[in-house]
Amino acid sequence: ADTVQEGGEGALRDFRDRHRLPVHLLAVARADTPELDAAERAASALGATLTPMTPDTADIEGLVRKVARAPVARSLEGEHVRWAEAGWWLVPVLAALTLTQFRRQRAPEAEGKGEGTA
Repeated sequence: ADTVQEGGEGALRDFRDRHRLPVHLLAVARADTPELDAAERAASALGATLTPMTPDTADIEGLVRKVARAPVARSLEGEHVRWAEAGWWLVPVLAALTLTQFRRQRAPEAEGKGEGTA
């Protein structure tokens, strides 16, 4: 996030209390700026981790490590896991639909060859 709306901490706390999802924020703000302070307050309200953006890849590598440690799916006691990755079978269907959108176009130099010049 590059900005966070001021005064929205209550809504963020409500979200955190209702959903209990792990949240990670990448702050696109310079140190000691009001934008970074707002991002820190939002992260605190969400119970989220805050990673400031860096000029190298350390910020993204840190986020990848944090996300890799998070559980993929949770289930309540007595319930089975309700989500599983099964969208792979859509790839051929989407590829076929995409192919119908391509059109063959005649090259401009091919158009002039068929006409005779005198």
